[in-house]
Amino acid sequence: HFKERSGVNENTVFNCSKAKSSSTPLFFGLPTKVNYCSMVIPTVAYNDHCAAPLMLASRLMSTSFLHREVREIGGAYGGGASWSTDGLFSFSSYRDPRRSATFDSFKESIEWCAKGSFTKQNLDEAKLSLFSSIDSPVSPSKKGLSQFSDKISDDDRQRFRTRLRDSSKQDSHAFNYNIALRDAV
Repeated sequence: HFKERSGVNENTVFNCSKAKSSSTPLFFGLPTKVNYCSMVIPTVAYNDHCAAPLMLASRLMSTSFLHREVREIGGAYGGGASWSTDGLFSFSSYRDPRRSATFDSFKESIEWCAKGSFTKQNLDEAKLSLFSSIDSPVSPSKKGLSQFSDKISDDDRQRFRTRLRDSSKQDSHAFNYNIALRDAV
């Protein structure tokens, strides 16, 4: 799909300085037997009320959909979805024998989550997994760096934790519906 829409093939070479500012799908063909696929969608930043559900959706998609589709069925060494504090929702796979089918899996994971096709157990496990990383010990220097570079205060962090804890299946459905309608997908 990406080759057809962007008019490139495996032998196309791009000027990277132009690629950085492009918002169209890009394909960088390399002479390898495996691929490193990624797709990024701009969303909302850390302090937005939808940020915590987006982080939760990324974990849900990774553990309950993409692991099966990209790794077990597709044969990639790994892959998943993530959401960053600057608002980028990313999908990736590595050492992946597929190309367009992996991008299709990324898009299908959005639809899967938007339809609420996950269970309460999936949701609870995703929350536990996120809290184990969010609540892990942080050195004072890293905490200070986060407050300085990301502009995230202790109060912001607590609000985020509360939003994450209170996120429900209905929240996941609502914010993924908006992502699913984006032109980038």
